[in-house]
Amino acid sequence: MLMVEQGHADERYWLLPGGGVTFGETLADALKRGFLEELGMRVGVSKLLAIVESISPDPDYVKHVVHLVFEVSAPKESTPEPSDEKVLSAAFLDEVQLQSADVRPPITEFLSACVRELPSSPQYLGRRW
Repeated sequence: MLMVEQGHADERYWLLPGGGVTFGETLADALKRGFLEELGMRVGVSKLLAIVESISPDPDYVKHVVHLVFEVSAPKESTPEPSDEKVLSAAFLDEVQLQSADVRPPITEFLSACVRELPSSPQYLGRRW
C-alpha cells in the first residue's frame, strides 16, 4: 500500500496520497494531480474502495473532511519521489508495516484487508478521527 509520511511538531504519521479537489475538477483528475504533485507519479484511477468521514471532536478545531479511497495503478518502473514539502517520505507498506504505523484517518484494518483482497464494492467506513 503506497503511503506518504507527514508530520506536525513532533508527530509523524502516514496518509494515503492525494489531496483536495479544485472547483470543476473530477475526483479522478484531482487524484491524478495529487499523485503528480506529491510524488511525481502518473497514475490511473480505478474503482472507489471506501468513503471515510473525519470530523474533529474538538469544538475549537472545526474540521470535517470526506476521504474517498480509490484503487490506482502506475507503471511498474514508477518510483514515488516526494516533491511536496509536506511529504517527508513515501513508501510501500506491507500488512505488518501498516499494523505498526500511525495511519490517519485510522483505517489500518481496512487498508490491511485491501492488501490481501480489494473489496468488491465501496465500503462506508463511517466517522474516523
